[in-house]
Amino acid sequence: IKLLITDFDWHLYPIYALILLFLSGMILSVFHALSGVRMTPGQRTSMLFFAVMANLFSGLVAGACLLASTFGILAVFPLWNILNAVLLLLLCRIGIVNEQAVSDDAPSKIELLVGTLAVCVTFSVCQFVFDLNWAITFSICMSYASGLSRLAGRFLPQRLRPR
Repeated sequence: IKLLITDFDWHLYPIYALILLFLSGMILSVFHALSGVRMTPGQRTSMLFFAVMANLFSGLVAGACLLASTFGILAVFPLWNILNAVLLLLLCRIGIVNEQAVSDDAPSKIELLVGTLAVCVTFSVCQFVFDLNWAITFSICMSYASGLSRLAGRFLPQRLRPR
């Protein structure tokens, strides 16, 4: 442990803190979906940060991959991710969105199952049928999870729709 502390690059502390916040938001998202336990405001903030950073990361990396190869219709997905991240950041900055925007309601088992299946099918089709780059696949899955799922839910029977 002493070697770990002495070799630790303290100049990168802010980056390490952001990575820790991002990972905690990811873990809390999965934990909350499966457990239904009430969240603290700090946990909600961590999940909100995760949503913003995941959208931003997927948009920027997929956009860079598309710029390096071809820039076609698939560019809609990275642009959508970046727009989501920028809008969330803007709304957070002006005080419209805060940790209270993160729902404390756990999804029902059927909602969780339908959402998971939709993301798995989307991932499988992108990866194995269309043979897309991993970043573009991630961007498409993020686009679905961060907004398109609500649109797709309108075509489901009432009891299967997301809240």
